[in-house]
Amino acid sequence: MYFEGICLGQIHTVCFVNLSLPFSGRHPGKKLPCCMVTYSKDISSEVTGNKYEQQHSKNQCVEAIIFATPSGTVCVDPKAEWVKKLLIKLTLMLLTKH
Repeated sequence: MYFEGICLGQIHTVCFVNLSLPFSGRHPGKKLPCCMVTYSKDISSEVTGNKYEQQHSKNQCVEAIIFATPSGTVCVDPKAEWVKKLLIKLTLMLLTKH
């Protein structure tokens, strides 16, 4: 498995994660990289698609929501208000499609 990531920022930390595995997929037996820091600044305008990953805290991995952006995937703080609003919006979009 190939993993590449870059972290930027001063006050807030932004991590872009490039995984060789599909963004929305889970593969039994394969260990995926985890978010060790999250970004809390509102980047909702940069989020692409209508899917996200939820990561629970375990070992060095922190509680995070993982969104796709044009620059790669971003680990964000699930407690940030903009994240809560975007999750509600995405959930409603998915529910109204059925």
